[in-house]
Amino acid sequence: MKVNLEEIEKGGVDIDFSGSIKEPGIIETIGNVVAHLHIGKDLNEIQVSGEIKGKLKLQCSRCLCYFHKKVKLNIELSYLPIEDINKEEKYEIRKDESNISYYKGDELNITEVIQEQLLLNIPIKPLCEENCKGLCPICGANLNIENCDCKKEQVDYRFSILKEFFKRKEC
Repeated sequence: MKVNLEEIEKGGVDIDFSGSIKEPGIIETIGNVVAHLHIGKDLNEIQVSGEIKGKLKLQCSRCLCYFHKKVKLNIELSYLPIEDINKEEKYEIRKDESNISYYKGDELNITEVIQEQLLLNIPIKPLCEENCKGLCPICGANLNIENCDCKKEQVDYRFSILKEFFKRKEC
């Protein structure tokens, strides 16, 4: 869904979005993502604010099982023309500019804005449950579902070479 920036009037425009977002291997929603956004304009600066709700399909970083996570985001973003950043050879983003992005041309792609915000709010290590037991490092069994009889020695792999050192018998 694209919004023509030249058609935004002084008071702004309200946008309702409902749709699924699927980027294979990157992000996938379960059902529709619903967003209620207000888009305002001040000269060349575009302000986007509102709420995004949906359900994401994520993979647990411990047991590798897929699970669903509900998300509810309140956003306040500013968009500037990409030409502003192209004027300088080197541009460093300051801490207070973390909610600023850039647009090109006279359109703003709302689907991309929503997708970007969902991606930015995925946890670094998504967990299906806080106490997920993960996989057995020896046999690969999902320890949330089954127990395994693997012998697990608590040896730091960095010191495993010392194990061999003490086995040697020298005169």
